[in-house]
Amino acid sequence: MFYLWCLLIFEILFFLLFFILNKQDIMAPSVVMTLVFIFSTFVAILNGNNWNIKYEFTSFSLLSIGIFLFGIIDIFVRQEFGISKKKNQI
Repeated sequence: MFYLWCLLIFEILFFLLFFILNKQDIMAPSVVMTLVFIFSTFVAILNGNNWNIKYEFTSFSLLSIGIFLFGIIDIFVRQEFGISKKKNQI
């Protein structure tokens, strides 16, 4: 259960990081995905004893790295190929 709590903390930090780097766009794919992971991890913590969850460091590290890489790639792609919101001046 210790690593589930660590995962939840990392997911919250990733959410804040991705939310800020995506210019506070709550509907950005990395932000939405992180919110879904936060919800599912929270439900897993609440029912950990009922479901006999044995969560290890390997699972924690794989999920953390995967979420982080997805968020960084999402931010990079948006900055490189995203639509700019500049107004045309006539």
